[in-house]
Amino acid sequence: MPQVKTQARRDEILKAATKVFADKGYHETGIADIAAEMGSGHGTFYRYFKNKRDIFVHVIQEAADQITKGLMMEPPRLASTVAEYRDQVARWGDLFFELFASSMDRAKLLIQEAPAVDEEMRQMVLRLWELGGSLTEAYLVNGKKRGFLRENLDTNLTAKAINAMAMGGMLEVLYAEDPTAVKDRWRDAVVALVFDGISATDGNNP
Repeated sequence: MPQVKTQARRDEILKAATKVFADKGYHETGIADIAAEMGSGHGTFYRYFKNKRDIFVHVIQEAADQITKGLMMEPPRLASTVAEYRDQVARWGDLFFELFASSMDRAKLLIQEAPAVDEEMRQMVLRLWELGGSLTEAYLVNGKKRGFLRENLDTNLTAKAINAMAMGGMLEVLYAEDPTAVKDRWRDAVVALVFDGISATDGNNP
């Protein structure tokens, strides 16, 4: 039971810290702000975390873990036809946006706050970016193996390009009056770009 209570208290602190960091920004947030959000004293905080930076690292890592686990719910090898593959990519896009949108505070910290904290945190975000690229690349590799995508496709950089578009979309979703509508437009646009391109021709005519 003590261990359960300890974890519950840590989760409570992380939840409060996520909100305060998102509202005030990392550099403007103090331990007192997080304690005030929880309605507790400073001593409670230091029983579980070393300092402000320590809790911020835990907030970012927990957010990254939840998003990564969520994205792995859609196995890359699931699609066996082009139609299934396109539907799968669309579902993955929905899942990506929903995982971020489920906590706008968490999304804001990952996208805006974390890279600006310091160099070590920036490197942590870059490692998460590489991991995200690997997850997306797995879908492209499956597409190549099944003949859905061209053989000479650079899956590594294409995956990063797709993720960059998705992150750009997430920024717009964060501040949209109608997040669902904006999310749907971004998903459809990215899927269409991947499968249909933007050329008005079939690529063989000028």
